[in-house]
This record gives sequence, structure tokens and C-alpha cells, in this order.
Amino acid sequence: GKRYRKTFGTTDPEPDNLGDDAFPDAELAPLYPSGVLGLKDRGTHFFETMQNQILLHPYIYAHWGMLPIFCARMGMADEFLEASHRAIEAFQHFPCGFNVENDGEFPAVGKFLNVYNTLTDDRSKLRQDAFIHFDFETVPVIMQGLTDALLQSHEGCVRICPAIRAEDSVSYSLFAEGGFSVFAEVTADSCVVAVTSQRGNPLYLDLPPYLDRDALYAYRAEQDADFVPCDWKIVERGQDRLLDFSDLRAGETVLMTAVTLDELELTAGKISAPNGNMKQHGTAYLGLPRLLQ
Repeated sequence: GKRYRKTFGTTDPEPDNLGDDAFPDAELAPLYPSGVLGLKDRGTHFFETMQNQILLHPYIYAHWGMLPIFCARMGMADEFLEASHRAIEAFQHFPCGFNVENDGEFPAVGKFLNVYNTLTDDRSKLRQDAFIHFDFETVPVIMQGLTDALLQSHEGCVRICPAIRAEDSVSYSLFAEGGFSVFAEVTADSCVVAVTSQRGNPLYLDLPPYLDRDALYAYRAEQDADFVPCDWKIVERGQDRLLDFSDLRAGETVLMTAVTLDELELTAGKISAPNGNMKQHGTAYLGLPRLLQ
């Protein structure tokens, strides 16, 4: 980006550079979207380089910047939450989560419109950026980051909660690469993970480090059949210690629990009208319109 190019000098005035402004954080592209670097590279120089680059990232970034995704891909749970809250605080303008372009994005942004009311003959000035098109980029960036925080499957294994803090509770159902459907409910004192194979591809499962694998119970079941206890093998790949269910057949489900099957209870609750009221996340507010500032 510009902060690197300025090290080697620029012309005055600095010319427009599409690569700097339209594609920020190009140095993190190996992490996302290419995915050639990630959690599988823990302990390497490249992983440390990516981690340091994220930690040195400036506070303010473009509304299409992918910092939440980068943090989630690296398993940096605290940084993912902070980056998401920053984006919401800086760019959200409307209750639905949409935003408009900020000052300085385009020449017209930040200027005022001379509004003439033909009915009352009143004249006033309103900020033009309040009427520019909605911007959808911030919302999918945060949602992709949240998905990567809950589940990753682009490195040849299925990672459960790779960027979720131990003190947080989550419950979700997502699809994983390789033809797997995943249900996971992880809390401070319980764990339920069910992975169903749709295609019969080998399954290698990675659980968050704060879960005691030796205390977990494993079961398998074919479609519409009862679960029966099973064992698992460990496969080591770099610093990964993956649970090996490579013989999983199509339609078969693996179930990992913190208690026996007889004691199992799903605690995930449903909230009626979850978006009925304003929510506060740190200093960011969801559901509070900024309207015409």
C-alpha cells in the first residue's frame, strides 16, 4: 500500500494509484482471498509475518477492507472482534447495517446539496453523502470474517471455532468444503460437534485448543441409524493434530460430545424477534440510524 511506497519516494503531487486505493492490504492477499497461507503454517516465518502485519494494521481502513477476515483466518479471536466493531462503528449508517460512502471517497462526497422545496419555497443545505447509494461491502466482509471465525475448511481439514475465544458460546450450522455439513455448539462447559459427510470424502477434524480432546466422547452413525461409540486416530500436519475420520462414508455422521450420549442436551436457545431492539457491541451500535448527520 501507500505506506510502503512512500518509503521509496513519490512524486509531488502523488499520482493516483488504483492499486493503493482500490485494493488495500495487497500484502495480505496470500492469506485471503488466495488462501495459500493460513493456520496450517503456524510456527513458520510466513505465518509470523502475516500476524505482525495484521497487528501493525492502521486503526482506520477502507470500508471494503478485509481486516476482519484476515484476523479470523489467522485464528486471532480478539483482533477479529475488535476489527469488526471498528468497521461497524466507522461505517454503519442505517439500522439494516448498510452504510454510505464516507467523506473523501469521491469528489462529490462530503459536499452539500442546495435543496429547494417547491411546495414551501424553503431552501436549505443537506450533506450529499446522505443520498449516495447504499454500500454493501462492509456487511459481507464482517459476515465472511464471522464464518471464518466459526468454521474453516479450505486447508484440507474442518476447523471448528478457529477464531472463537474460550469464554464465548456459539451454536451454528454451516457447510464445509469437501461436502460436509457441520453443526457445532461450544460453550465454556459443553461441546457438541456433528459432521455429516455428503460425498464420502476423508474427514480430518480440528477442534479448538481449549477443548480437552481426551475428555471427549466420539460416536458414529449411518443415515437413520443409532449412534455407536467409536475411536479416532491422530494425524499430525505441521503444528496441527487432526482427528482422523478419513474412512467416513457418504451419509455417515461423526458426533463429538463432552458428555455421554445419554447425558447430551442441546442448550442453544432461540430468541424471538432478535432484531427488534438496538444492540450495543462495545462502542458500536446495531439498529441505531445515523440518518442525516
